Amino acid sequence: SRATILYLGHSARVIGDGPPGSVIIEASGIGMSLEGSGILVRNLVVRSGAKVAANVQGQARIEGCQFSSTTSSAVQVQGKGDAVFTNCRLTGSGERGLLAVGGRSRLENCEISGNRQGINASGSGSVTMTGGSIKDNQRSGVRASSGGSVTITDCAISGNQLNGIEVQGGAVTLRNCKVTNNRQFGVS
Repeated sequence: SRATILYLGHSARVIGDGPPGSVIIEASGIGMSLEGSGILVRNLVVRSGAKVAANVQGQARIEGCQFSSTTSSAVQVQGKGDAVFTNCRLTGSGERGLLAVGGRSRLENCEISGNRQGINASGSGSVTMTGGSIKDNQRSGVRASSGGSVTITDCAISGNQLNGIEVQGGAVTLRNCKVTNNRQFGVS
């Protein structure tokens, strides 16, 4: 099925019923816009053609989902967005797996792979990732720039075509991570 925009406001719940990957939302524009509080999204595959698959400006818990965008970022968190991703995949996007230009993003046991860039935190964007992997992205796995901050614990960062981690005016904290087999530098 095709959806242009799925807008979720306060206390909305969208739960895919069935095996993982069986409920798919495909959009030519933004796949999902999460702008309220108390939002729960579970077990969905969200694909977008020309825009982000998910835009988070509210408070949302996202579990067991997969996001991708052909030409943009899989997920964008901005403004006062407060997103918690658990067991999600942000993969195969033309730009970033996660673009955090504001707000707070927390990822638990997630995979960010096969994007142009894995995570990009800038401005007031803050990303915390525990467990999971950031791998096989076309550029850097993690980029913190222009004041953005990223804290990563117990993760593998590998196989990225540029740097594992790139810091340009932002801050990155690593705890018990393995940064291996990135084409240029582990940390730049």
